[in-house]
Amino acid sequence: MSRRSGYDESLAVTTLRIRSALPENIADLFARCSGKTAVLPVSPSRGAKIAAVDGSNAAVLESGSMTISAVRAGGVLFRDGEIDRKRTPLLLVSSGSGEGADDFSHLYRECFRCDPGKTLGDDEQAMLASLARDILEYWMAGEVLESLERGDLLLLDGALRVSHESLDPELTRLIGRAERKGVLLAAVAKRTAATFGDGYPLLPAIAAYAAKLGRASPWWVKVDETILDQTRFSQWQHGEVHVASLHQHTGIPIKIELPVKQSRERTEQTFSLLAGCADDGRIPGYPFPLLEAHRTVVIGQPVLGQVRQDMIAALDREGIDFSRYAMMFGDYHDEFRRY
Repeated sequence: MSRRSGYDESLAVTTLRIRSALPENIADLFARCSGKTAVLPVSPSRGAKIAAVDGSNAAVLESGSMTISAVRAGGVLFRDGEIDRKRTPLLLVSSGSGEGADDFSHLYRECFRCDPGKTLGDDEQAMLASLARDILEYWMAGEVLESLERGDLLLLDGALRVSHESLDPELTRLIGRAERKGVLLAAVAKRTAATFGDGYPLLPAIAAYAAKLGRASPWWVKVDETILDQTRFSQWQHGEVHVASLHQHTGIPIKIELPVKQSRERTEQTFSLLAGCADDGRIPGYPFPLLEAHRTVVIGQPVLGQVRQDMIAALDREGIDFSRYAMMFGDYHDEFRRY
């Protein structure tokens, strides 16, 4: 096979694969699987404080035996046209094989004043950075929640579920505190892998379904999760899946999870406030408090570069010169990029 013909064939096969995942009748397929789910209208409102929490993690240094990652979380609070920002310090966590410092348990104790119910096993070390970010996010969410009152809205990034047993009590407590205070809670996903009917993507299907029904945005749909192909970590799931299109001039929907068994009234209030804060011209249809939370905490290349320089300087003070640093963390890919 020639290089060109091989590429052309691969391109054609991939295109057909995408085409098969997005058939012309995808709206009918969703209706058939979901039993003609209701697409409900939203009336945007702005009469409450809205807070949002997000976190970030990124690898700083990697070797064959150790990964050092930077993590942090932050929260923003919008009220009366003003914005307050909070952010944790930038923290470093180390994961690798063999015995070493248990950064997961240390950070857990720092945030929640107790030991985790389950520590990380050797086969879970690759999850350390994302779990450390989750710890900081739940801690920050608890801090921000103190400033909210009945009828206000707290937004989390992602889903109302955890990916490790030890964090389940913390998410449970956070949801319970919000409910007792009368604060509305929602988790908004930047993207989702949710599919139905053996591989059809959920969001394009519901968008096509709403369009076929003639429903103008903003709208919301509660998804019967029995139609989904799979759910991750269902044993630690505390949210019910919804899909919403939040802006009249964009039909792109997003996946949103709300606490299980929430009343219809609280659900409608939540979507009303979500639509009321999804009119930012930068990303219409996405709640701008979460955009600002992301911008507050994102760990970009300038930050990573500074942390690496700080690490090299700190190692030098410990008697580890650059040549030994390069033996530990050097990567021929870095050299390849020069050519």
